[in-house]
Amino acid sequence: MIQFLAEKTANYLAKDCETTDVEVLKYGYYLLYQEWLVKIGALLIALPFGLFFHVLTSIVAFILIRRCAMGAHAKYPIVCRIVTYTIWFGPAILSEFFFFRLTIIHYVGLYIFGAVSLFLYAPAETDVKKVPNQQMRKHLKIEAIAWLSFLFLVAAVIQGIFPATSFIIVTTATLACCMVHPWMYWINGFDPVTREVRG
Repeated sequence: MIQFLAEKTANYLAKDCETTDVEVLKYGYYLLYQEWLVKIGALLIALPFGLFFHVLTSIVAFILIRRCAMGAHAKYPIVCRIVTYTIWFGPAILSEFFFFRLTIIHYVGLYIFGAVSLFLYAPAETDVKKVPNQQMRKHLKIEAIAWLSFLFLVAAVIQGIFPATSFIIVTTATLACCMVHPWMYWINGFDPVTREVRG
């Protein structure tokens, strides 16, 4: 289904342009549709459990950090799905079934951890997804830290009214920052130094 949609989209966009590489377009749209299918699937799973908005909050917080901080990719698609769904559902489930009220110590400690992680390691790349130049690296690093700061500010402001949502935002943002650490590459099947697929 995804392959069919990708092919149709690529062929439609390329029909009036002879220089367009249709195969590149197909692959790009395949990845795009696949990512959206994963997100929609997560929300559909969350819906009957009353976790729709919790998981949606987690997905948004994760995407805002991940898209500029980048980070570890899995060697196998199943590992990718397990890690991603754990990050999206973990904070949502914890906030629903356990009561957590974050204190100023939690906010400061987790923010420092996240900001330092992003400063040292973001944007984290793999052998198949390189950052083209140092200027882009600097831009992505600053943007990632800015989004982290924004998310923590929002979480702090709504803490008194929506403590569960605040917890989800802070926890998910922190987990997204963890994705840039070298040991996350090792867990996901990449060499933590070269960022290339192991064995």
